[in-house]
Amino acid sequence: IDFKEIKSEGYSYVILRCGNSKGKDVCFESFYTQAKEAGLDVGTYYYSYATTVEESIADAEDCLSWIRGKKFEYPIYFDYENSSQSGLDDTLSAEICYAFLDTVKAAGYLPGLYSMHEWLESDWVTTSGLRANYEGWVARHSYDNTYDKYHPTYSTRYGMFQYSAT
Repeated sequence: IDFKEIKSEGYSYVILRCGNSKGKDVCFESFYTQAKEAGLDVGTYYYSYATTVEESIADAEDCLSWIRGKKFEYPIYFDYENSSQSGLDDTLSAEICYAFLDTVKAAGYLPGLYSMHEWLESDWVTTSGLRANYEGWVARHSYDNTYDKYHPTYSTRYGMFQYSAT
């Protein structure tokens, strides 16, 4: 990735993956350094496979160990959308998200929740207060380019909207 080119094309920030439940992203350190050297603001996300509150707290602790000492202008996002989590009950899903987000917040960072629009628009997200209490990054991809990325309708506002996987 040429972060200087990204900056020269008018982009002001990047969101980097710091890792996931299986380990730290091998590119995170170099991408963070290169993005900062290019003058880009940075946020990060952690892809979780957690299916228990304990696993989510362990994920948050791993994430915090990898980002310690770095400056972020954008949130530290908890990416909660793995298929292993789709069968969990709503209360447990909310508890898993809160465990990660609260741990990151207690460490002094701005946390946020990332997921696909089907999950973020679910009742359990809004009724649990997750959307009201934390930043949100919603992904809704249009693979056939027919989706109007500039006029989505959602129940709440999101700080970031991802309309493509490319």
